[in-house]
Amino acid sequence: VKKRLFEETPDILNLFTKFQELKTKDSQLKSMELAEHATKVMANLDEMINGLDDMDYFFHHLHNLGKFHRKIPGFQKENFLVSV
Repeated sequence: VKKRLFEETPDILNLFTKFQELKTKDSQLKSMELAEHATKVMANLDEMINGLDDMDYFFHHLHNLGKFHRKIPGFQKENFLVSV
């Protein structure tokens, strides 16, 4: 099942001050800021996948990402749990 974060949970846009005005799918597709954020997300995923052979590194990276996101006002880990 393919899920789109902002379609499934549109309130998440409010967590991102740079993305709050991106209410339509078209505006999201045209946003350079959102594209840059998506690139960062994919780079982090790539980094973590490549680090799976070193679980200490993997969990350190995962922990640091979690610490960063906890600082975002309104962040709730439940918003990012996706079932397939």
